[in-house]
Formats: sequence, structure tokens, C-alpha cells
Amino acid sequence: MGYYSYKNVSPEEKKLIKERRKKALNNIDLDKLVYDPDPGVRRIVASKGYGLDILVNDEDEHVRLKVAYKGYGLDILVNDKDKYVRWAVADKGYGLDVLINDRCEWVRMSVANHGYRLDILINDESSR
Repeated sequence: MGYYSYKNVSPEEKKLIKERRKKALNNIDLDKLVYDPDPGVRRIVASKGYGLDILVNDEDEHVRLKVAYKGYGLDILVNDKDKYVRWAVADKGYGLDVLINDRCEWVRMSVANHGYRLDILINDESSR
């Protein structure tokens, strides 16, 4: 289920999800909401900086992206399967020596934005 997506959700469940998201936004029950089945709730929890040690391994890439934005677990997220998570890691200036060879040009561009190994990146295939 997407961040604001309620596809295939009953009206009752939609109401419950909205209530849990509101709780998360107001820093209520974060210790429980870190395990919420709705990724939207977990994204809010991560954006609050709570439960990052748990959420760094979340199944939802948007949750892991929020964790990376917080600068937590970059040593784990540098190898994430999602290119946006790896981009956020590079944006934080972490793991540039690894991410310089990333398959995604946006990640490599973020590495270049840090001025890291421009002597190599000047010849990057995507710069042509």
C-alpha cells in the first residue's frame, strides 16, 4: 500500500490507518507504530527519528529512504537494492568510494556533487 494509497481497503480499515498516521504525526505510541502493517505509518515514525534501528531493515523502500534521510544506518543502506535509498546515502556523503561505481547514474551524480573522484567521473558513460 502506497503512502496515501487505500486501494483494496475497507472504509473501516481506511479510518483506522488514518487514525494511526495521525498518532504517529503527533508522536503518540511510536513504540507500537514502528511495527505497524501500514508502510505510511512506519514512514512517519522514521521521519520522527524513532525506531531507526528497526526500520533500517524495513521491507518498504520508502521507509528505508526516510531512515537514510535521517543519516542512520548508512553502512547498511549503502548496499540497498533501491536506487533512491542509495542516492540518499550518497547525498549524505557516505560510501562514496562504493557508490562511485553504482549502476544508477543518479547515484553517481550525487557522488560527483560531493566532488569525489571527479577524475574518474569525468569519463562516466552518462556524462556523454
